[in-house]
Amino acid sequence: MKPIFLICLMLCFTTANGQEGFNISKVYEWSNDQITLNNKGDRYSEVWGVHINNRDFAILGSTEGTHIFDVTEPASSSYIHFIPAAEKGQGIRHRDYHDFNGFLYAVCDEGASTLQIIDLHHLPDSVSVVYDSDELFSRAHNIFIDSITEKLYVAGGEHGFSIYSLKDNPISPELLVIPPLNFSWWSQAIAPSRAGGLHDMYVRNDTVYGNTYDGFYIMDFTDYEMPIILSGNTNYPDQGNNHSGWLTDDGNTYITTDENSGKKIKLMDVSDPVNVSFIDTIGSTLSDLAIPHNPIVYKDYTFVSYYHDGLFVYNTKNPSNAYVEGFFDTSTETDYTRYKGAWGVYPFLGLDKILVSDMQNGLFVLDATKILQEPQKEELRIYPNPFDNYIVIEGLPKEEVYTVNVITLSGKVLVTNQVKNNASYNINLPLPEGLDKGCYVLKIFNDTFVSGIKIFKN
Repeated sequence: MKPIFLICLMLCFTTANGQEGFNISKVYEWSNDQITLNNKGDRYSEVWGVHINNRDFAILGSTEGTHIFDVTEPASSSYIHFIPAAEKGQGIRHRDYHDFNGFLYAVCDEGASTLQIIDLHHLPDSVSVVYDSDELFSRAHNIFIDSITEKLYVAGGEHGFSIYSLKDNPISPELLVIPPLNFSWWSQAIAPSRAGGLHDMYVRNDTVYGNTYDGFYIMDFTDYEMPIILSGNTNYPDQGNNHSGWLTDDGNTYITTDENSGKKIKLMDVSDPVNVSFIDTIGSTLSDLAIPHNPIVYKDYTFVSYYHDGLFVYNTKNPSNAYVEGFFDTSTETDYTRYKGAWGVYPFLGLDKILVSDMQNGLFVLDATKILQEPQKEELRIYPNPFDNYIVIEGLPKEEVYTVNVITLSGKVLVTNQVKNNASYNINLPLPEGLDKGCYVLKIFNDTFVSGIKIFKN
């Protein structure tokens, strides 16, 4: 039996702005319509966060530069600093960020841009730009800092992929290698259709999980002068243009997105990086046309900025039984064929202050603490399964009232019952005749409990 947390429209709440959510609520929102619209009609891109001087800060990229907010008390969040970019205006679409040792690294993928390094040590009082140069590179699509080995990895831009050391001086990166230029075999081995360029990547302890439109690759850069390609994953179910990914804390599962309408998020077993295998897919419950963008893993949860569908949160503790925990739709866009809506998410400040950037609507600070509610004290048993005309529910806490729904896999509620578990611990629930053969979800919930289990009609 595979638990599924199917979110039905009847369970959604609506805020004053018409934004839908489940288990996630908005505590702060910021936007400024004076910021320049780019030629795609967007103002904002990536979001990041830092914890400095016992306070929490959000970082938001726009067409003009970098905006910093104090979000220590989420409901009282405030805009405190702006750092203008070297290149700004209508041509700007992509900014990206990462932090290391109290410094923020900021890049852009358009125009005559630079690498900016911003000193955050004196937040919230002040920030200062300590490096602003195109000497190493002018443009980059994505950056990732491997804090274990103190290296800055850069994807996209004019080099396609490059690596820099931050070990000796974090405000003066040292170029180590540009693989597409330094190795004659690189462009043919790594995504030949893109001439060896990486679009995005995740890095841990010199192991690079590199995303290209052809698929994703796992590479060992322990010896950066002689890198090893451990595997190339260019053929997997529901494949599209592989965009980005994140590794679980245990290092066993890589969660990756394909940036195409209707494509789902993939969970891949990378416990053996030489022999990668497909586990399962997870997706949006709001639209079959949704486009997943950037996933990030925090503890047992995967947070995904899902463009038009906003933020989705999945429980991926057991990747073979992943399910939706909650969502919040930041977007007011209606055309699912365009790249609009939630761009990025940053969950590492805690579940009470999840940061999301929306390309049209700016910064959101969201509260997702409801997903931590413990759903049950004992193991639920549902039998018989498959069923004919009744289901027995065993293991619910005593003396509580529950709502029990039978739901189709598309989210339609077919049956609603109110039940109370008495001392017997067993609930014998008759089900109506006329249900078609096939798979349904039995959803059991009250104010403190929710569980969903697949059931099968004979």
